[in-house]
Amino acid sequence: MAALPEPVFQSMPDTMAPLVPNTGRPYNPVVTLNGWTLPWRMNNGVKEFHLVAEPVVREMSPGCKAHLWGYNGQSPGSTIEVVEGDRVRIFVINRLPGHTSMHLHGHGFLVTGTDGGPMPKSTRWPEVTTDVAVGQMRQIEFLADEEGDWAFHCHKSHHTMNAIGHDVPTLIGVDHRKVAKEITSLIPDYMVMGERGMADMAEMEMPLPDNAERMMTGEGPFGSVEMGGMFSVVKVRRDQKAGDYKDPGWFKHPAGEVAYEWTGALPNPARFAAEGGQSMKAQNMPMKEVEVQIRKAVMGTMKH
Repeated sequence: MAALPEPVFQSMPDTMAPLVPNTGRPYNPVVTLNGWTLPWRMNNGVKEFHLVAEPVVREMSPGCKAHLWGYNGQSPGSTIEVVEGDRVRIFVINRLPGHTSMHLHGHGFLVTGTDGGPMPKSTRWPEVTTDVAVGQMRQIEFLADEEGDWAFHCHKSHHTMNAIGHDVPTLIGVDHRKVAKEITSLIPDYMVMGERGMADMAEMEMPLPDNAERMMTGEGPFGSVEMGGMFSVVKVRRDQKAGDYKDPGWFKHPAGEVAYEWTGALPNPARFAAEGGQSMKAQNMPMKEVEVQIRKAVMGTMKH
């Protein structure tokens, strides 16, 4: 553990000044609104970060304090800022009361170390998700070479289901029909939620009372982003301009890379044309049609 960079924590949710790089490749840093950038160190050409998953308390609005799970003293966690082409190493320590995991979209990574230290190359393995048990440390490495907006979050199903509401039982798969019928007789507007996860709730887009706080993270380029809590976005850009600290917005996908619903006529698959006709012409077949009568054999007599 002595080889790890010293962890840095932040106790205030204020917008912090951008972290100007004094090591590694030069670039124009971003400003994280209501947040901060996680410091790093350079180690033989690798940018190293120390990420600590832990319980945190955050005042969401005046007088409204939330007990959350987050990273390095904050939830949402700090910005992990890298430049396209950087080699990245992240040390993840779990100080939560339950297991967590690290899942990265858009990039694969190597699990290269545990509590016992760095692993020999022959024992490392590629992943997109790695589990981190209570008190454990995992060391992961990847090359930031895919441009885009990439989610980086915990991948426990009950965490994403209930927006990290750890004291709420998971209701996925529960049959609510009987109890819903009884409640509806008393409360006609009653509505079942949670049996398919909390994504349904995020998609409702129901108006909120003035004194209510949002549970989920808002809108993304393809609709609602239903996962809250230990969820962040890794943004990789080619065209970041010097002195421009504005949010670059959602990634603009090149033409032809976004799936869409086809509403036109469907052409016949190419395989249908290949299946027509016979592969070999019949030889020496009679010119006239032949009628053949077949009778089933009678057991015991074997007569036809």
